[in-house]
Amino acid sequence: MCPEKANDFAFDRNRKGSPISLTQFLGEGWETYTVLVEKDIPAGRTKFFLVKKQNKKEIVLILHDIRSTHNVGSIFRTADALGVKKIYLTGYTPTPVDSFGRVRKDIAKTALGAEKNILWEHFSVINPVLKKLKKDKFSIIALEQSSKSIDYKKIKPLYPVAVILGNEVLGISPKILKKCDLVMEIPMQGKKESLNVSVATGVALFRIFDR
Repeated sequence: MCPEKANDFAFDRNRKGSPISLTQFLGEGWETYTVLVEKDIPAGRTKFFLVKKQNKKEIVLILHDIRSTHNVGSIFRTADALGVKKIYLTGYTPTPVDSFGRVRKDIAKTALGAEKNILWEHFSVINPVLKKLKKDKFSIIALEQSSKSIDYKKIKPLYPVAVILGNEVLGISPKILKKCDLVMEIPMQGKKESLNVSVATGVALFRIFDR
C-alpha cells in the first residue's frame, strides 16, 4: 500500500561525490516527515516518499510539591487513562520508587499499575523542567485559582501541552504561575473553595483533552 505522497524525490545513489542529504532537499525541519524508501527502481535510483507525520496530542504533567502519596497514585491512574506521555515529579512530591529502589506501596495501591505504564522523572526543583519544556515548544498550563485564571471549560490547548498541578493546601506559587502560558481553574458552586487535587486533575483534563 502506497501512502499519499507529500513530496516525491529521486536520488541517484551512483552519482559522484557525497550524497545529497534530506536537509539539502527540504531544509531544516525535515524530521517532521516520515521517510519511506522505495528501492529497486530502474536506472539505479532510489525514490523517497515523504509523508507528513500526524500531530499527536502530546500531554505531560508536572506534579509540584504534592504531599499525599494517594493523590500521586490517583493522578497516575487518571493520566494513564488519558494517554499522558510523561509525569514530572518536582519538589518534595513522592515518587513511585523511593531512594532505596523500593516500590511505594501506597502509591501503587491507588495507581493500580499505572505508575509502570507512564514515564516519570523526579527533579528537586521545577525550574529546569519548565525551561526544558519551553525549549521543546510546550504550552504550559497551571491548574490553580488566581486573579488571571480562566474557566477550564474555555481552554483550547495548543499542543504539546504541560499541565502543572500543585500542593494540596498552598497550591502553585505566584513565581511559578508567572512562567505559565495560561492559568485555568474549576469554578466552585458550593461553600468549599476547591477540589482535592487528584479529583480536580480528572475533572479538568478529561474536559480539555478528551475531545
